[in-house]
Amino acid sequence: MGTPDAYEGAPLVITAFLNVIPKIPVFYIYNRILNICFYNYNFIYNFLLLLIAIISILWGALCILFQYKYIRLLTYSTIGNTGFFLLPLITNNQDNINKMFNFLIIYCIIMLGIFICLSTFTSLFEKFRFDKVTSITNLFYVNPGLAVVFATFLFSLGSIPPILGFFGKFMFLVAVLEFNLYFVGLIFILLTILLIVAYLRIIKGLFFTNIILDFPVMGSISFPQSLTLSLIFIYNLLMPFFGFDFLPIYEAFL
Repeated sequence: MGTPDAYEGAPLVITAFLNVIPKIPVFYIYNRILNICFYNYNFIYNFLLLLIAIISILWGALCILFQYKYIRLLTYSTIGNTGFFLLPLITNNQDNINKMFNFLIIYCIIMLGIFICLSTFTSLFEKFRFDKVTSITNLFYVNPGLAVVFATFLFSLGSIPPILGFFGKFMFLVAVLEFNLYFVGLIFILLTILLIVAYLRIIKGLFFTNIILDFPVMGSISFPQSLTLSLIFIYNLLMPFFGFDFLPIYEAFL
């Protein structure tokens, strides 16, 4: 419950780091600990993990609807998705864990793109404090390329087909239903709908708002920012057609 306050008060670079980098090693460590140290006690920790996962998912889904600041909105989105990252550990099925690892890498790449966009907003418009959803009203008329890239990342995070984020979550949903966890699948779909509602509110402001703000462009986008955003943007659009299997990376550490 204190994570949104901590992330909002931290510098953007620190918030981006905590949202992206630690999740992959933490997921790996959890998997190794539960499957090696506590394998004979899975009837105990399975119930605890399921309880923690469901509470995290519901808390993130309900709170995200009332957020009007980017960092808090993304933090509650992270809380909800973190609940899903725990669910494959409950099934004790390596195939499900592998699929979740794919989804986790995809999620981290998308979040990296979103935080680079937020950093770019700050460098472009130095006089504005880009902390609220309404801060970039009609950005499309000022910088169409950046607005389209940011909207694509939001669509991918909200699992809108045919962007990459949709296929990552779809693989996970199929894995959950194979284990007859229909209640978890229902919560999964509920969270996805609420996330889409929250992200569409941002996209509406980017493209379809009558209020015109006078953006004083004070800076420019650096070449590393442009290159990274372009690569992540292309990755989100093209990888569903070429495959996105990260399992060899994960299996190398097993």
